[in-house]
Amino acid sequence: MFWMLSSCGFLNFSGVKEVSYGSSIKLAHKETGYRLHSHDVKYGSGSRENSVTGNRFAHDPNSLWLVKPKLGAPVLEQGTPVKCGDTIRLEHVATGCNLHTHKVRSPLSSQWEVCADGYRDDASDPGDNFNVECLEGSDHWLRGEQIRLKHPATGLYLGSSAKYAYGAPVQGQLEIFSTWEKTQGTVWHTKEGLYFPVHN
Repeated sequence: MFWMLSSCGFLNFSGVKEVSYGSSIKLAHKETGYRLHSHDVKYGSGSRENSVTGNRFAHDPNSLWLVKPKLGAPVLEQGTPVKCGDTIRLEHVATGCNLHTHKVRSPLSSQWEVCADGYRDDASDPGDNFNVECLEGSDHWLRGEQIRLKHPATGLYLGSSAKYAYGAPVQGQLEIFSTWEKTQGTVWHTKEGLYFPVHN
């Protein structure tokens, strides 16, 4: 039926090909393989919200993100598939903060800062919305499929680069930024996570 990765507590239902609302997923950056990650470590400048980084360790639970509908949308039943083109939010499982970007300069590349702010739905805002752009011609967001996440409020894309790595206290983790550029540096795909059987 399914297997369990006991060291991380992940369930992976065999045969589940689509990403659905209510799933908790890890997103890997295509160029580097680093996972989209957050933690209760604030930026020392800019927004001073929780930082969002790229983490090379696949089994770190702080890289799990809950897939939610866009701000103001009706609550969807767990297992409803995400369509390509849908606007979603990603809630950091460990802290309850939402993935967010805005016109604040990022600390290393001087592009645009990506942070995790608010708390679940209580303090969410339109800056938490991202469009799923599927790059392989699918109707639904498929596990492992290459995607871009576009921020509709700004037109920016979620990205990273091995050129921009932090020192302490997050030694070796990569900067996550948003950018106007549609390059390989803004391509992501799903990896580990808790994926639910999909219903239509």
